[in-house]
Amino acid sequence: MKGRFARDFEEARAIFLPAQRWTTVAKDYYNLDEFAGDHIDVMTNYASSFKHLTFFEPSIDRRIKMHKKRISILEDLLTPLNPKIYSDVFHYTLRELAEAYETIYKLKVGNDFMIRSKFFKYFISNNIIMWCRCVLNR
Repeated sequence: MKGRFARDFEEARAIFLPAQRWTTVAKDYYNLDEFAGDHIDVMTNYASSFKHLTFFEPSIDRRIKMHKKRISILEDLLTPLNPKIYSDVFHYTLRELAEAYETIYKLKVGNDFMIRSKFFKYFISNNIIMWCRCVLNR
């Protein structure tokens, strides 16, 4: 694969799997307590590798699962960080999380998953009720 771009999911997966193995090794070596900056770099790169792999995935369900894995990685990274000390990392990670949630939303709405579900009806009705309360309380 040296010097070539991935053309389909199988080639992208062949690149991703060794990267995933080496990320596990790097994550174990660069722990958050001793090598905070390196640990943050390893984890953000790992999360972005899922983002790039989803480009090649044909199945929408598996794309959503990959984005959820990406969200899990980023949230696990955010939890122990102090936002005052790592403000730039914190804001970057929050933007990445927002992008991942937005992508999942677009994938689900584009395929009418949420429209058929009870969650969507509950979500819409509660937002309409909250909006009405805000308008009436002005």
